Amino acid sequence: MARNRRRRLLGLIVALADRLQGPLGATGRWVFLIGAWGALFSSLLGVWRAVPYLFADFRNLTRLREARDAPADHAGGKGSDRTCEAAEARISSSWARLSCS
Repeated sequence: MARNRRRRLLGLIVALADRLQGPLGATGRWVFLIGAWGALFSSLLGVWRAVPYLFADFRNLTRLREARDAPADHAGGKGSDRTCEAAEARISSSWARLSCS
């Protein structure tokens, strides 16, 4: 199913490039194809770049939940406010890195 979609998308891009060849010439066709490839590649690269941040946030959220659910045995141990604040800071910093880059 996904393979068929890729073929149709590729066929659409090439068909569009072929139609642009009439008014723009062969150079215009190649410029369009290279630009389309660049747009698709950069979109995929953006998605791949965000996946590690999503995993890190998921892991930090599970740690935060574990820290809040665990009883506080002693200061600085599991379940303490300091542990929860540290987990929240890790989550905030990972989103800041993603949004600032």
